[in-house]
Amino acid sequence: MSGNLRRYIAGVSVAGLAALAVMIARARAGPLPPPGHAAIFLIAMIGSQVPLVTVRRRQGEEEAAIADVFAFAALLLFAPAVAAVGLVVGSVAADLRRRKPFHRIVFNVAQHSLSVAAAGAVLAGARLDGPLDPGRLAYAAVAGYTFFMVNWMLVGVAVAIAQRSRPLAFLATDLWTGAGQALATFTQGTLVALVYPRASWGVVLFAPSAYTAQVAAQRYQALHVQARQTMETLAQVLDDRDPATHDHSQRVSRYACAVATALGLSEPDIEEIEKAGLVHDLGKVAVADSILLKPGSLTDEERELMHDHSARGSDILGGLEIYAGVSRIIRHHHERWDGRGYPDGLAGERIPLASRIIAVVDAFDAMTSTRVYRERVSAIEALMELDRASGRQFDPEIVRAFSHLVGESPETFCHGARPACRGSRSARPRLVAATS
Repeated sequence: MSGNLRRYIAGVSVAGLAALAVMIARARAGPLPPPGHAAIFLIAMIGSQVPLVTVRRRQGEEEAAIADVFAFAALLLFAPAVAAVGLVVGSVAADLRRRKPFHRIVFNVAQHSLSVAAAGAVLAGARLDGPLDPGRLAYAAVAGYTFFMVNWMLVGVAVAIAQRSRPLAFLATDLWTGAGQALATFTQGTLVALVYPRASWGVVLFAPSAYTAQVAAQRYQALHVQARQTMETLAQVLDDRDPATHDHSQRVSRYACAVATALGLSEPDIEEIEKAGLVHDLGKVAVADSILLKPGSLTDEERELMHDHSARGSDILGGLEIYAGVSRIIRHHHERWDGRGYPDGLAGERIPLASRIIAVVDAFDAMTSTRVYRERVSAIEALMELDRASGRQFDPEIVRAFSHLVGESPETFCHGARPACRGSRSARPRLVAATS
């Protein structure tokens, strides 16, 4: 465990345990909910911590549990301490059963406590113990999303630190898919809270539907991850068809991320560019080896088939929701600044910015790699060629940014400590002078 991760876990643990202590103290000082009523929620939350189904995701394995539904309902009806204690006891019991190390048990207790405390702060003075009105529903919605977001961020930052990636980029990767699970938790928890005062034991009837919704949401997330892994694996297989292009897509992705970061693009945009770089040549799956690996010049017909690869790759990915934005980037990464590129002949800023970035770094890596039809050139020579083509083939601003990024040691940039995206040990540099 790294020092940064150790300090992060210690900080969250101290804050979470303090929040739990404060919630319990406040509950003891005020009117307690009827013991029998609170027990229903505690039993439901603790029991629901039993693992039901495991879903593999990029962050690891997650179990579909319905504890959050009942915890949120308890938060709406009772003191935050009731929800917190139920989650904490269930979490500790589950972690002990799985023989998790002590620091992970304490961290889980802390992140549950902080999530409940944050949502409880939103709900202060807005209990659903009377008629449901828009104002109270709005409070519940904000509290539900707060409950989800705090939990998501605390765990996500820990995983990002462990993987030595940028926390914001890591969180942005799956946040929009996790929002669906948050909505399901909020909706069902609110329904349980509304039904409870009228038929307290009837809340157990929500368990099957809550379980089904949780499983569906997590499997939806898993499908997104699996789709991305499948496409990236296929792209890697294509790179491996030619030993000269081995890891080409990985390098293009890393270079493109470095440029995007240097230009100050947002984390979601950088994430899209990273994905696009990894699969930018996917359309070459439709190009025969006799053309792709041909040592001599291509005929006009063969060149036309090769030029189809960007549109084909876009078509392959266009049907996948996770690649909706990436599809357009890939389609246009062989357009030219002067409008003489393919497939659509776009020019200037009509070409997506991400496509312009991919075009520059793709050309650079192609020139600095040995191909069947020519030898590699040095990084300095490649930069000079990019400069000559600036304003004709490439966006001048992107060329300047990339040249500045490579710096005075281009060979080190290419073959030494490379820029990286998620999961790298090295931080991505930021550009200041070249874009002013």
